[in-house]
Amino acid sequence: MLNYIKNAVFLFLRILVYAVIISFLLPLKFHMVSKNFLFPVSLFLSFITVLIVHSLYHQIHLWCIRHISFRKINRMEGEEFEDFLMELLDVPGFRVELTPTSNDYGADLLLTHKGETIAIQAKRYNKSIGIHAVQEVLGAVSYYEAIRGLVITNSSFTRNAQNLAAESDVILWDGDDLINLMERRKIAPLLKQLFQ
Repeated sequence: MLNYIKNAVFLFLRILVYAVIISFLLPLKFHMVSKNFLFPVSLFLSFITVLIVHSLYHQIHLWCIRHISFRKINRMEGEEFEDFLMELLDVPGFRVELTPTSNDYGADLLLTHKGETIAIQAKRYNKSIGIHAVQEVLGAVSYYEAIRGLVITNSSFTRNAQNLAAESDVILWDGDDLINLMERRKIAPLLKQLFQ
């Protein structure tokens, strides 16, 4: 929570500085009419302009994540995808580690928070993920004594995989969920929900 407040204050101060700079760049004739009246008005208008520009920048950034970055993910090899997820899930308050490449007992990553572990199966495929991935992560939950399993993919899940996951407390994150994860500000709350 403290991180969010710090980021919000930093963003507000940055926008305020930009607004002040823009208001000083307005033509001098505009300021000469009445400095006492027009400077606050120009500062306010500059602040609103910077807010709009920042919002547009954020929308463009999200578009890039959804279209450009996701294309790169779809071309990754399996181990690259696991490394990508490890970096993505590396959030303060959580520990994420890769399991051995061979003999991983059904988990590619282990996510730990406050002494509890979640076993993660990473599947970077172009087709829908079937029941086998859910079965693998169920084995990992038992082996690593995890509280639950999570399967993350860039794709989607078959109906059978969804049914088994629902019956066995395995969470499935598909391509849309992965896009939400890539929006950095949403990662910590999503991860906290996994441990509840």
